[in-house]
Amino acid sequence: LGLPPDGLLFSVLVGALAAVDDAVLAGVTVAVDGPGEHTNGGLYRHSEGRWTRLDLPTPSDAIVARLVVDPDDSSGVIVLFERSTATEQRSPLSELAFESADGGVTWAPLTDSSLESLGPSDAVLSGADTYVLNPGDGFMLRV
Repeated sequence: LGLPPDGLLFSVLVGALAAVDDAVLAGVTVAVDGPGEHTNGGLYRHSEGRWTRLDLPTPSDAIVARLVVDPDDSSGVIVLFERSTATEQRSPLSELAFESADGGVTWAPLTDSSLESLGPSDAVLSGADTYVLNPGDGFMLRV
């Protein structure tokens, strides 16, 4: 996690938690007071008594918005990231949504979509289909 420059007040928040297999996933955010340009976060995995930061290819200001565990397979999980509202920069959905089939050990983009977004708000797993919801940008995408 990147701590803000000296003199800025900040807090560290756990905004998303999920139990997968024998591990716990946590979305951690460093929330910085002010306009938010220093806010950042990361995805962490706890297994065998220790926490490990998972480095996914996301924009530097992306924070974990949601973790969605497959109701039919506790090894399957989706992580959704959102961009800082301070910059209002959009990123391809392929940089904001990832999936893991092994309890968060390895990750791959959920989609190769270049559709630009501030970040999806939710994902729904329905049988073999996955839907990514992004009401702020006005779309629902079947991946």
